[in-house]
Amino acid sequence: MAEERLTQEQRHQVLDIIMTELKDKKHRSFQQLFMKVNKTLGYEPNDHKAPGYRATDNALQILRRRGFIRWFRFGTYRLWELVPTEN
Repeated sequence: MAEERLTQEQRHQVLDIIMTELKDKKHRSFQQLFMKVNKTLGYEPNDHKAPGYRATDNALQILRRRGFIRWFRFGTYRLWELVPTEN
């Protein structure tokens, strides 16, 4: 069974969701982020097979490579945060 693909608009929406969550809440785990993405895209929040799971992972890697976000260890968790900007 092939995994459902997201449209370009939905992929942009995933990026927006992640950036908004990190601006509002400061630190978020991958689980918190992908559950929010799944819920917003209309899937079961904790469904690891929904396209929101892979889209969240891909979006986090894109944002990290572009320098917008970074991760840090908190106990056994990896938390994501925005990189501070100098304005």
